[in-house]
Amino acid sequence: MNVVNEGVRTTCIWIARLAYLNLIWLLFALAGLVVFGFFPAAVAGYQITRDWVHNPESREQPVFRRFASLFRANLLRANLAGAVIVAIALLLIAALRLAWESSDAAWQLPAVGIAVIASVVFVGGLVHLPFLAAHVDAPVRALVRSAWLYALAHPVGTVVICGAWVGVSFLLGAFPAAALFFSFSPVALLTALIDVRGFRRLEQRHSPPSGA
Repeated sequence: MNVVNEGVRTTCIWIARLAYLNLIWLLFALAGLVVFGFFPAAVAGYQITRDWVHNPESREQPVFRRFASLFRANLLRANLAGAVIVAIALLLIAALRLAWESSDAAWQLPAVGIAVIASVVFVGGLVHLPFLAAHVDAPVRALVRSAWLYALAHPVGTVVICGAWVGVSFLLGAFPAAALFFSFSPVALLTALIDVRGFRRLEQRHSPPSGA
């Protein structure tokens, strides 16, 4: 019975923790008029969930103060990365549209196929990019490149995270009010769980053997 009670208590704590983080993320995204606040807020949120997974002691730290500090620290870098993302997305949309509306049947199918593959790779890297921005201190260009390389090297985790975003989108469509509390933080936590584990494996793979 004590095990059940402890499990219920832990579940309730995590639900409250995620709901609170989601509200803070939404507040800072709106404070930046979305355009300038979305990407820094996303990176700050991913940093918080990364710390929760990587360093459990951080779960006791004040979330709002930590989030505000991370938001300010990542304001420029996250928006630069966001500008690159938007530019690439617009180029892919334009390429898909041109390929789809082409009257030349000889190259239409290959062009559509290439554009679709590029879009899939783009989305795969995109779901890892905020975590990498929170986890690795690197220039924007290196972060964007590393995100897509990481997605290609970890296809299972990438598919799981993409599936989680799709699932959350469907749930929020059915229960729009839940967007205030669970539109961002659950998938951010799932991404942290998957990517922290992936990075640990990479570090173990590239670390020199003991005694060498």
